[in-house]
Amino acid sequence: MIRDSIIAMAEQEMGTLESPPESNVVKYNDWYYIEGHTYFKNSKPFAWCGTFVSYVYHFAGWTLPYIDTEIGFHYVPTLYHKAKAKRWETDNPIKGDIVIFDFKQDKVIDHVGIFHSWLEKGKTFTCIEGNTSAGEKGSQSNGGGVFKRVRNVRDVIQFVNILDNYKL
Repeated sequence: MIRDSIIAMAEQEMGTLESPPESNVVKYNDWYYIEGHTYFKNSKPFAWCGTFVSYVYHFAGWTLPYIDTEIGFHYVPTLYHKAKAKRWETDNPIKGDIVIFDFKQDKVIDHVGIFHSWLEKGKTFTCIEGNTSAGEKGSQSNGGGVFKRVRNVRDVIQFVNILDNYKL
C-alpha cells in the first residue's frame, strides 16, 4: 500500500535537522533543486517543507505529478491552487494525504505536511512535517527539523488527496 510506504518513509526521516541551523541546508533541497530541476542548480537553499513532502512521496514509490516541477513542488501556494483547480481537495483526509496550513488564519499559506492520523476526528490530528519545530516554541513553518506534530483543524487551509484523485 502506497499510503503505508509514505508514512513509513516520513517516519524514517523524523529527527532530520538542517545544518547549520537556520540555513535551509538539508538533503530534501539538495535532491529537489539539484537533482530535480536544473533551473535551481547551485542556487541558495529555500524553505523546504514542500521539498520534504515531494521527497517522501518520491522515495516511498509515488512521485507527485507536475506541480512546480516534474518531481512535485517547492512553493506551497502552487500546490494549493493546483489542488483546487484539479479537485484534489478532501474534507476527510487519511494517512498519506497532504495538509496545507494557515497558522495565523489570515488566508496566507504558511506550511505543508503529511497527514498521519486523527486524534479526535474533525478536530485534532498528527502530521509529519519538514521545516517545523519540535514543539510550540519556535517557528511552526520554518523550524529546521522533521517532526511529528499534533495539529488542529482550525489551522488547516486545505487537505489534499492526490493519491485517489490524480487522473492522467
